[in-house]
Amino acid sequence: MLLLILILIPFLGSFLSFLSIRLCLALPRIIAMFSIFFCFFISVYLFFYSFFGCKYNNIIANHWISEFSVPWVPNFGIFFHLGLDKLSLLMILLTSFIGIIAILCEWYHDYKNIEVFYFLFQLIIAATLGVFLSLDLFLFFCFFELLLLSIYYIIVIWGYKYIAIQYTRLHAARKFFIYSQLSGLFFLLSSMLLAWVHYNSSGIWTFNYCSLLNTPMSFLTECILMFCFFLSFIIKMPLVPFHSWLSTLQLFTPSSGSIDLIGILLKTSVYGFLRFSIIFFPRAIHYFSEFFLFFGIISVIYGGFLACSQNNIKNFISYSSISHMGIVFMALHSENIIAYQGVILYIISYALSTSAFLIMASIIHNHIKSYNIFYMSDIFSNNPLLLFLFLFFSLVNLGLPCTGNFSGEFMMLWGIFYSSPWLGIALFFVFILSAIYCLTFLNKILYESTNYKETFLEVSILNISMLIILVVILIFLGIYPNFLIHFIYDITAYLYQPYIPFF
Repeated sequence: MLLLILILIPFLGSFLSFLSIRLCLALPRIIAMFSIFFCFFISVYLFFYSFFGCKYNNIIANHWISEFSVPWVPNFGIFFHLGLDKLSLLMILLTSFIGIIAILCEWYHDYKNIEVFYFLFQLIIAATLGVFLSLDLFLFFCFFELLLLSIYYIIVIWGYKYIAIQYTRLHAARKFFIYSQLSGLFFLLSSMLLAWVHYNSSGIWTFNYCSLLNTPMSFLTECILMFCFFLSFIIKMPLVPFHSWLSTLQLFTPSSGSIDLIGILLKTSVYGFLRFSIIFFPRAIHYFSEFFLFFGIISVIYGGFLACSQNNIKNFISYSSISHMGIVFMALHSENIIAYQGVILYIISYALSTSAFLIMASIIHNHIKSYNIFYMSDIFSNNPLLLFLFLFFSLVNLGLPCTGNFSGEFMMLWGIFYSSPWLGIALFFVFILSAIYCLTFLNKILYESTNYKETFLEVSILNISMLIILVVILIFLGIYPNFLIHFIYDITAYLYQPYIPFF
């Protein structure tokens, strides 16, 4: 029942925010903050319960930390089935924490139709929590689509307007909608095919995750299903050549939406690979592992080169994210337990560090009304604390030692190298490209001259406090990653399934 409450809180909070505007203009934001903070409180409770009090977290034995299931369309084997293990627990903890950050970073910003904005914002949180908790594939698809619609309307209504850019926010929203619809349709097709294969072997229609785990199928069928899931998740990740929607959308997204987009939405695809592809199709993944590793390194290189040439800070974040997601994709298909642990550690750290980077971008934009990095010269001259934070998060993006990003990257690289030494060595050299685009970015902001100079930068105590908290968390994850590794060990051990030959 607790899992249902976890989804219902932001869902009901969205309607309360929508209706409360008649009482007070600030009430929709306060309700949204309260509902997401309550989700965070429940997530923290479940985290400590699983860490100290729960003895069961075994997918094979069908034991979960918490589970909820009621019939929905029982004739077709569709249930409103929610389940929590340590992987989904970390994701909902991350989602609720980033949701709090996204609200606080624009606490003093007055949106037009603020009640509608926070209605959609809380639907994003509710849908994301539903994605991470769903144990029915059809239910997963429904939450997947709800996430798409909420983000689409936020872009259309509150997206930034640019005079110098040829395309509009409506164009960006449509592009995102089309790509996301393709992703959702591939997932729905994959789920229906998998349920059909299960029905042919057992005579039972079901979309239940645990029932579909051991579905017998031929090698060809497994490959077809694996590639359908693969297409669904790489579009949302995104990887080359399905990457163009991210930079276009990010350019028009308001700050709180950007934090949701990078910090939450991209992680649903990584979760999909961990939850479905790797576990459902281990043998097909093994046969195509070299192809996937090569496919991932193309995204790393391509995203890095595009990041080098960006003059807009949001585009820089988008293309560097594509490059980093390429590394995550390679680690996901390296068939190595250390790489899987590194992926989970890295996506948590990267979500936090990128959220901090986007808060910095929002602070700068509020001051100079532009994301163009050539207008940012001398902007930190009278604020050494903000300069330190900006440099810190920029270097964390590069992989600063003693931070969570570095620990996760190191573990992913180790796993990739163990799986394919030649591609691992190539990836080590490709990392030089990360240093180039990061240092080029810093050089453009801090040292290149411009005719537009500002010397006073206002920052609220609230934003500074959030940034300092994120610094502490990132350093803790870097210095003591074993805290998280120990927590997720049994999940990653189950993900690592040794190769079983077909013939």
